[in-house]
Amino acid sequence: MLTMYRMMVFNVLMHNRDDHVKNFAFLMDDDGEWRLAPAYDLTCSSGPGGEHTTDVAGKGRDITETDMLKVASDAGVEKSTARDVIDQVQSIAANSADYADRVGLPCLAS
Repeated sequence: MLTMYRMMVFNVLMHNRDDHVKNFAFLMDDDGEWRLAPAYDLTCSSGPGGEHTTDVAGKGRDITETDMLKVASDAGVEKSTARDVIDQVQSIAANSADYADRVGLPCLAS
């Protein structure tokens, strides 16, 4: 559940509004156990009408930290853990232009 929460926070903070259900998947291992697939199709996109395809706490736009913490609570994620995830992703988002520049992604580079 924590990985799904982390993916949701990433989508909100990185403006990946194309976060529809087909962009979340599960894989079965050799023992028949299901696990969440790695994240894929991560894009910075405005979404239809500026809304996330998958809502957060019933909202598709103007999603706040309070909304993300509500989802965490509903999913059984400890509040302190949820805040840590938000802080981690905010740090990544704040430095994304630097990361992009280092790996040669001119679309994000400053």
